[in-house]
Order: sequence, then C-alpha cells, then structure tokens
Amino acid sequence: MDEIEMQRFLAELYQDRANPNAQSVDFYLSKMHVLAENQYQPAIPFFLEGLDDPRWDWRVDSLSALGFHYTFPANSPVIERIRQLLRNDPDDGVRSSAAWVLSAQKHWPEPTLLDALQKDPSQLVRESCFGAILRLLGVPPVIQLEKSEEVKSKRLEPTWDEIQRIASTYGDLPHLPSK
Repeated sequence: MDEIEMQRFLAELYQDRANPNAQSVDFYLSKMHVLAENQYQPAIPFFLEGLDDPRWDWRVDSLSALGFHYTFPANSPVIERIRQLLRNDPDDGVRSSAAWVLSAQKHWPEPTLLDALQKDPSQLVRESCFGAILRLLGVPPVIQLEKSEEVKSKRLEPTWDEIQRIASTYGDLPHLPSK
C-alpha cells in the first residue's frame, strides 16, 4: 500500500470516528489494521486518541493496533497510557486487552500486570494478567494455553505463587521479582 492510500485511510478514519452515528469499529477495523500492520507512523496519534474514546470497542482496537504492531520503550508515554487503562478503565474487556498488549511489548518486570493480577475485581482481567505474565516469562505457548484453561475452569487460581511455580518449571527468565 502506498503513502497516498494510507493518508486517505487515516483521513477517513478520523472523520468516521468523529461521527457520533458512526458504525461499530468493526466496520473500520480493516483500515485500522492496514495502517497498523504497515506501522504507519502518522497513525500513532489517531490510535492514541482512540484510547480516550468513550466507546469501549474503539479503545480495544486502538490498543491492539498500538500494542501488537508498534514497539515502544518501557518508559514511553504510550506504555504509561496503556498501564493507566489496565489500572483504571471501567470496561473489563479494555483492561484485559491492555494486559495482553503490555505482554506483547515484552518489558519485564511489568509491575502493573502484577498489581492487576492481585487486585483487579474482574476474573477476566486477572486471567488475562496471568496469561500475559506467563507469556512474558517465556513459558511455552502450549503450557500457557493449558494453564489458562485450568484457570478458566477454576482448577488453578491466577496467583503470583502459581506463576512462579509454572515459570520455575517452564520459563526461561533467570529472575522473578518478589511480590
């Protein structure tokens, strides 16, 4: 895709998101994905603004575009904004997405994930933090899936103690922070 097409997609997305009668973000997702997949730098402000959108689906898809397609330093304002969403967003799905995005950025340790694992009122968010931390610790994907299924079926609690136990067997990071 050339620069002119990406500029056009971005301009259309700005117009569409500003329209209060706009369709669901799913209608626009393919354009968002094209921009993110191409790591189109001028789209970063659009995705950042999407993190403040009152519609949860725009926040989730903006999170995904930023976190899974661009890389940011651990101390960047973008990562801090994603941490704020994990700590404070009213929607469980947004907080859950923020957990997975933080793991995709591969910054360890990530205290916000540890804190949400222990304190978030939502089981969905705690489960996401559990899986995200296992991913960050280098636990093989098949084990991540197995342990996540055990958490969902209530055979395993999503706790830091369980993560340490699993990571000591399957992880590849030499240092695990204390609680």
